[in-house]
Amino acid sequence: MHPLEPLTAAEIRQVTTILKRDRGVGDTWRIASIELKEPAKDVLKKDTAQREALTVCWNRADGQAYRAVVSLTGDQVLA
Repeated sequence: MHPLEPLTAAEIRQVTTILKRDRGVGDTWRIASIELKEPAKDVLKKDTAQREALTVCWNRADGQAYRAVVSLTGDQVLA
């Protein structure tokens, strides 16, 4: 798969699973968006790009919005 291919349905499900497992995102949370985080050009040229997703979600319980970078390759939340 090319590093700039859009996220697949399976990868989107993987992002939500990682967020639930690692950050406790549960029933009071809403995910506003999940999109591909494009790798930097220098990394892309080296062909060592990792698949990452940028996610925006908010907790309805406290009204706070959060942004996360999720590594699909590493199966973890990076930021």
